[in-house]
Amino acid sequence: QRWENKGSKVGPYLFNIYVNDIPSPRNCQTKICLFADDTAVMSTGASDHVMTSLNDYLDQLGRWLIRWKVQVNSDKCQSVYFTRRRSTPSPPKLYRRPIPWRDETKYLGVMLDKRLTYKTHVDEVRNKVTAVNIKLYYVMGKNSKLSLRNKLLLYKTLLRPIMSYASPVWGAAAKTHINKLETAQNKIARQITQAPWYVRNKQIQKELKLTSVLDYFRKLAIKFFNNIDNSTNAAIAEIPRYDPSEHRKRRRPRTLIS
Repeated sequence: QRWENKGSKVGPYLFNIYVNDIPSPRNCQTKICLFADDTAVMSTGASDHVMTSLNDYLDQLGRWLIRWKVQVNSDKCQSVYFTRRRSTPSPPKLYRRPIPWRDETKYLGVMLDKRLTYKTHVDEVRNKVTAVNIKLYYVMGKNSKLSLRNKLLLYKTLLRPIMSYASPVWGAAAKTHINKLETAQNKIARQITQAPWYVRNKQIQKELKLTSVLDYFRKLAIKFFNNIDNSTNAAIAEIPRYDPSEHRKRRRPRTLIS
């Protein structure tokens, strides 16, 4: 705030310089992820040791923040314990203040619940698509003078990207959740075609040459994971590989393309 007003062009560069020497975790169990001013600290491992590792790093990070007079509102910090267990350990601490456990949190626009079902995220996406569709009804509804081709183009450029944002991460969610987005797409397809009630959704999709939501997510995921597999980025190379066909890993992202 002393250097530049918020939103200035050089602000992001100055911020990157300012946090360039942010401390790295001392052990491989804990990692820090930075994207602009969004910061996430992750720690994995057995529950007996994971909190010790996490709190050690938060203590190290807290000293760095105090040294450089970086203000972090601990009341806005959130912590989620991703586990199938019902019991949870004591919450992590920053500035010696506990950060209470939450059932879910949003990071980079994706709602992450503690069991990684993505139910809340899908519901939020569906509501957002519905809200935008209502705003666009005057150009996509039955009284619109636009051609069917242009209505379909509006859907593909304005509405479908809302559905598919970060879908390679959460697209392997349960079918019951993905079906909510399939239903939203079907309603929009009927709206722009003004199809009568007796015409099946599959027929409308075929006429519009519109792929299902799941197939579209799968197409994006294939491209995404191919880029990851061919990446030379050191951080990406450290991401553990796994066999998506294993039953215990059936809800991990790569199962979308398996």
